[in-house]
Amino acid sequence: MAEAEQNNWYFPKGQFLTKSGLNDSGLETFLDNPLESLVRETIQNSLDAKSPYAKGPVRVKFEFFDRPIADMPGINSLINDYIPKSKESWKRDSKEYEFLQTISNQLANESNIKILRISDYNTTGLNEGNWDALVNEQGVSSKSNNQSAGSKGIGKNAPFAASDFRAVIYNTKTELCEKSIGVMIGVSYTEQENYVSQARGFLGLSEIRPYEHQYAFSRTRNEIGTDVFVIGVKRKYSQSQDIIILNVLENFLLSIFNGTLEVDVDNDPINIDSLSARIDELSFSDDENNGRLINIKNYYSVLASESTQKIYLDESIVKKYPFIDSTSDAVFMLLAADNQANATRRVLMARKSGMKIKEKGFNAGINFSGIFQATGPKLNTFLRSLEGAEHNEWTPERALDYEDQIMAGRFIREINSFLGNAIRSLVENGVDDEIDAYGLADLLPDENEPESKDEAKNTGSISTGIAKVTINPMKKIKPQLRFEENNPDIEEPGGNGPGVGGRKTPTNNPPGQPAPNPDSPGSSSMPKLVEVLDSKIRPVEIDYKKGLYEIRIIPGHTLSEAYIKLAISGENCDYIVPIKSVDGEDGFVIDSGNIKLSMVQANTMTSIRIKINYDYRVRLKAVIYESK
Repeated sequence: MAEAEQNNWYFPKGQFLTKSGLNDSGLETFLDNPLESLVRETIQNSLDAKSPYAKGPVRVKFEFFDRPIADMPGINSLINDYIPKSKESWKRDSKEYEFLQTISNQLANESNIKILRISDYNTTGLNEGNWDALVNEQGVSSKSNNQSAGSKGIGKNAPFAASDFRAVIYNTKTELCEKSIGVMIGVSYTEQENYVSQARGFLGLSEIRPYEHQYAFSRTRNEIGTDVFVIGVKRKYSQSQDIIILNVLENFLLSIFNGTLEVDVDNDPINIDSLSARIDELSFSDDENNGRLINIKNYYSVLASESTQKIYLDESIVKKYPFIDSTSDAVFMLLAADNQANATRRVLMARKSGMKIKEKGFNAGINFSGIFQATGPKLNTFLRSLEGAEHNEWTPERALDYEDQIMAGRFIREINSFLGNAIRSLVENGVDDEIDAYGLADLLPDENEPESKDEAKNTGSISTGIAKVTINPMKKIKPQLRFEENNPDIEEPGGNGPGVGGRKTPTNNPPGQPAPNPDSPGSSSMPKLVEVLDSKIRPVEIDYKKGLYEIRIIPGHTLSEAYIKLAISGENCDYIVPIKSVDGEDGFVIDSGNIKLSMVQANTMTSIRIKINYDYRVRLKAVIYESK
């Protein structure tokens, strides 16, 4: 287009400035997951800019389109000035030189350039303070209220991470004006007399002076709001509409369901009315994205089901913290599921904006999904102060002073305890069929471990590390039991002799339970056994009424022979497991509580199903050994 021939990129320069390469700290934050970061940051910025006069939700529109490469903003100034000067300033084997060569090749050889336009409506547009924070300042945020989703002034860098050129154009229309400017996060170049350019360049009338009109890449907006044009979308994201929708649903499900947000991806709207249908229409062939979609469906069930319980803060919590005014300042929505496939076994954590901050797992031995949302004004302000640039965790150490850090840590632990107690109440209130395994049906540990030992105790979480049998101290009223005859050849970590911790293990059994077989692992005729510490093992309940359980094992290295030792965890001691049968390849019972397996492959899940002689629920423990 004719106007493009007049556009120039300006990289301000001065004497003795510091030369900058590609490792821009703000942009680097978002390079691991550019598309998810782009979705999260642009939508949260739009939610934060909602107009007080607008009726209806904030609307955000994602639209891909192509333009001839000749329409690349400021193409002549890039080809004839910026790229040659910059290439002379960097060594050929540097990644800076490689970046410059890559964009030079695209400008010379490509016929089209892919552009992503992200537009918002029912927003205020960028006023002077917002504009300066977005364009002219680093690490600065200008938000209109304390309930904002963003706050660090870093999220504005996310769109650059999705661009091959690391270039973005901003359009805005407010009640007072309209303007536009291009921004590129490139590399510095040097000129004579020690002049060094900034790595950050601008496309406007001059230096950092914006155009006093909209940049006409596509349609001109008539409504107040802002457009972000990602220039030269990375090839891997050029056909990513479904992935964008997945990230929208994963991060803003609560906002859409509550009617505060509507998102349109290539003219296909996602709003409160179409939400259910859009979730059902989405499908993926790969396990990772399909698993994310299943979680979204389960969280949607929490929001839509009439069976969902709404649990508000305890009065005791309200009285303790100055940033909570009432029990309704936060709500926990909790739904029991009829099977594992319909449960996340996690709690989605969000603030008032509805954007997901994180998910926290609770190994409470029950199938459930939950959503915790903090809605109180002061509580939102406090939690926002605990978030980093990516807004994906509440970290007490981010509080301003030491006393606030202590209070924040105590509050986070207390909220986790509140959530854990609510989840456990499902068991106490008679939810029975949902329970399986007294722990995760998944063998792998929680992604979100408790912040402290106290939290684990308060939340009732079950440890998800490698199952390791621990013997309680002896009590006179009931002798302590081991699930095998004492064997001096079995080495226990930290032990000082035979048995556990150097203690001789009693061999008496509960009434009716057979004595250990002398040929079991641990007898003097067997090889010396050592616990396999780099492996994971998990007993999983299948049908306790039939005595059916599954033992899942992932060894860290291949085991030519594996010995599985099982115990039933009692209140004061552990009991031998009366195993009736084993159903699994190369697995057989040696005696009660002991199973031998042949050739267990490294880093591969091996499962064996066992049947025990009980028709009531028990809590199993398991340890895996190999011959030394």
